[in-house]
Amino acid sequence: MEAEIGKLDTEIALRAKENELARRLMTVPGIGPLIATAIETLAPPPETFRKARDFAALC
Repeated sequence: MEAEIGKLDTEIALRAKENELARRLMTVPGIGPLIATAIETLAPPPETFRKARDFAALC
């Protein structure tokens, strides 16, 4: 189980480094590869929101 988790963590980190939006999200304190890829994949495009507060209201 530990080996599988390690393999998946490595894959997520690699995908996050390859994606520009995920890389930018990881510059925010407390956001790592897992959260950055989740936001990039599941959240609507940033252009949808007028302000950061609008995005926060969605969450």
